[in-house]
Amino acid sequence: MIRTQGGNATQNPLVGTADKAMADMVRYGAEFGRTPSARTRIRAEGHSVGPDDPAAAFF
Repeated sequence: MIRTQGGNATQNPLVGTADKAMADMVRYGAEFGRTPSARTRIRAEGHSVGPDDPAAAFF
């Protein structure tokens, strides 16, 4: 809480900014599969590496 010039108490503007940042991070985490419920919605198909793939030596 902060006081205005008139002496009234009001919420610090940083609290609203922090709340929005936290909500954004939760939403981004869900979007990228970082929550258990979001992982159930991810569909990935298998990828096979061919013998002539130069990256195969690194995996």
